[in-house]
Amino acid sequence: MNKVGWRLPQMVQSNCLKSIREDILKEDNEIGEEMFSLVAFIFITSVAAVQPELTRRWVWETKPTVEICPDSKMSIEQAFEAIEYWTEQDVHVPIQRVRKVEYCDPAKLNVIQVHDHIDFDRDRFHAITKVKWYYYGTQNSNTIYYIDRVRIQIPNDTLWNSPIVLHEFGHSMGLGHSDHPVMKTTH
Repeated sequence: MNKVGWRLPQMVQSNCLKSIREDILKEDNEIGEEMFSLVAFIFITSVAAVQPELTRRWVWETKPTVEICPDSKMSIEQAFEAIEYWTEQDVHVPIQRVRKVEYCDPAKLNVIQVHDHIDFDRDRFHAITKVKWYYYGTQNSNTIYYIDRVRIQIPNDTLWNSPIVLHEFGHSMGLGHSDHPVMKTTH
């Protein structure tokens, strides 16, 4: 599985390192530069080590359209916010467009369809995403699974819960469960 890093914003890293560098260089310029290099290396590797990773299970080979089906009360803005969140997390899926539709064809390809609750156990799940995928050649440990279509089911009475919306959109972007705060198995 392909791992996608979840990084501290560049500005935060730069500001922390700048402050550390200034403190070290006050002491002794010659030793300070070497010390700064060592501290910077430790800082960057420790930040990377504690940051949770995202697990990519599938990839889009095409540019999908997001269709908000008639039974869903999700707004176009809410869908854009979820897509923007994942883009900020370095999960890039080139979405063709986001639109509300009058009918959702369950067999349509290259689409992320957002529905109200249809066919899952509400006692066991808050929401559910079904990813249909395919692959080329022989299946093995290096196989890349490409997304054909996605059906997100988020009950209308759950749309207010942003972590659930983000989690399900994460699956539609190709992410599996991981230690990332949004992509944990339970949310």
